[in-house]
Amino acid sequence: MSRDITSGMESTTSGANLAPFYMADLHFEEGSVYVFTGTGQITWGGNTYSGLGKFGSVEMVQESSGLQANGITMQLSGIPSEFVNLAFSNTYQGRAVKLWLACLNNSGQIIADPLLIFRGKMDTISIQDTGETATISLAVESEMIELQEASNRRYTDQDQQTHFPGDLGLQYIAALQDKEVTWGVATSSAQSTPPGSATTTSSVTGVMGKIGGIGRGIR
Repeated sequence: MSRDITSGMESTTSGANLAPFYMADLHFEEGSVYVFTGTGQITWGGNTYSGLGKFGSVEMVQESSGLQANGITMQLSGIPSEFVNLAFSNTYQGRAVKLWLACLNNSGQIIADPLLIFRGKMDTISIQDTGETATISLAVESEMIELQEASNRRYTDQDQQTHFPGDLGLQYIAALQDKEVTWGVATSSAQSTPPGSATTTSSVTGVMGKIGGIGRGIR
């Protein structure tokens, strides 16, 4: 995906002192969750992000020069076992996720603006439970995964009306399924007349005239 990095972020990443961290937006059906890989709370873009400290981690984002859908895995560890069921209490599959790379200045403030490095949808959740604590892993697929999915569209008038009401481009599709089109076949009167007769010549001339008229009409 394209990158629009601000001058502040560019100078920070090339400097000697660097304090980077991840910010994640997880939009569950029941509500959005905002977290970051740090401690305390920070505010950006009108949202308050809660720090996960050493308990939160994000797999490194991979990119390629081609059209390849690379997903990521987000983990939350050290969770008491009795809270594991909460991971499945929210509707998560197909919900949007955004991952930002941000930096802090010497005053502990976010440098404008964090860089959006990944955008995708939640896929699956897996849990490793030791009995006392558990680690929850959330697999997130890239938005580009949609390029591998079937569109499930049909070349029918009904499908066209669903997406574009009033459009008549496919209204005759059903009638064309078993349609027989006669082209270049002599008429019965021409076939019953002996070759070389005036009638045969006239019939053929008439057919050719009609074809020529059609050609002039579609130019």
